[in-house]
Amino acid sequence: MEEPAYSIDQQVKYLFRGTALNDETRERMEGELRERLQQGRPLRVKLGLYPSKPFLHIGHLAPLLALKRFANMGHRTYLLLGGFTAMIGDPAGRKRRTPPLSETDVANNLAIYAQEIFRVLDPEKTTVVNNAVWFSNFRLIDFFLEAAKVTLAKILEHGDFKDRFDARREIGLQELLYPVAQAIDSMVLCAAATGQENDPQAYVDALRDKNAFCDVEVGGKDQLFNFTLTRSLMDARGLPPEIFVVTPLITGRDRQKMGKSDDRGNVVRLNDEPSDIYNNIMAMDDEVILPYLASITTISDDELEIIQRSMLSGKLAKVEAKQRLACEVVTLIHGREKAHQAQDEFDARRYGRVSPERDFVVAAETLQTDILISDLVYAAGLANSKSDAWRLVEQGGIHLDGRRIASGEKIVVKDGMVLQRGQGRDAAAVRLRVN
Repeated sequence: MEEPAYSIDQQVKYLFRGTALNDETRERMEGELRERLQQGRPLRVKLGLYPSKPFLHIGHLAPLLALKRFANMGHRTYLLLGGFTAMIGDPAGRKRRTPPLSETDVANNLAIYAQEIFRVLDPEKTTVVNNAVWFSNFRLIDFFLEAAKVTLAKILEHGDFKDRFDARREIGLQELLYPVAQAIDSMVLCAAATGQENDPQAYVDALRDKNAFCDVEVGGKDQLFNFTLTRSLMDARGLPPEIFVVTPLITGRDRQKMGKSDDRGNVVRLNDEPSDIYNNIMAMDDEVILPYLASITTISDDELEIIQRSMLSGKLAKVEAKQRLACEVVTLIHGREKAHQAQDEFDARRYGRVSPERDFVVAAETLQTDILISDLVYAAGLANSKSDAWRLVEQGGIHLDGRRIASGEKIVVKDGMVLQRGQGRDAAAVRLRVN
């Protein structure tokens, strides 16, 4: 691996951004990652997605971006699609027995996932594998030998299982074995590094290979028990236990974990229209703004800190910060242009704004903090003369990003701002572009 551009401490901070761990556990995981990075080799990093639904939603952005951060730092990243484990059913977060999926449902969902993930991930830096490849050729005795290292008492420490057991709700035997299957994934997955992604025997052989293990696993907070059990099984086999990077669970408008149901009012899908994604995020609680900016967007830590300070000081209204969140999420999924369109549509409904008819380019070298707004209005073609532009400003008829500009007010023009004349039928607007 090339000499990193950042110190190990900087890398650790970047790779653990927006995680959902208590201080003690995070400190332990960060310490182990620091030691692993000091080995000076690319780490092997896994994210498992289990295709239980025929869509991906913005809750998936948190682990996908966590995986992408490792890829950005030059590590080997693996996206595991759980074609086999989806037919068992992930019991995490379930209050009732998990219904298994049919092979047809799994195949259809996998096809959707395979298309959607590359809205976020770089296909050149991501190895995609399906655990049905190795489990289709797995010897039952090998599975039992791994399962023998786990006690029922250990499994019932899992909060979801314990609650169901205490309430006398059914627990399927296959659900109890699900964490074992996930642990085996982590112990054979990296056989794909040899280029044998579709060779079942390569993975079976990897179970006896001390170099085929994953260094790091990323995933949602509901997977914490599975990650802990995986570490125990890896340790029992004499492997360095994987480090886990746990991302927060993203909730919908009803404050329930996104994806828990198919309710379109709660789930914001990656293939939704940009305006629908934008509007649904704007309808969420204000409390999600900062944690979601950290976990499901790519804005820098420095900018995140500026936004936080500005919100605390009152310089930045919560609605403006939430608009930034919505815009960044739509940009990540659909691109910047679609995000601006979604924002314009939202503003038009909320503030009586109109969508920009065209762009007006402002030369960067001409920008000043005390630029005369009437001159800008005239130059942008929103007034017939300079005197007409001055009159519009005096009468409060000019808005910049939805805010009325007062006469004599100093402004700073930024790329993407919307300059609007009037409201209603006679309104007109242009988007300012800084060249």
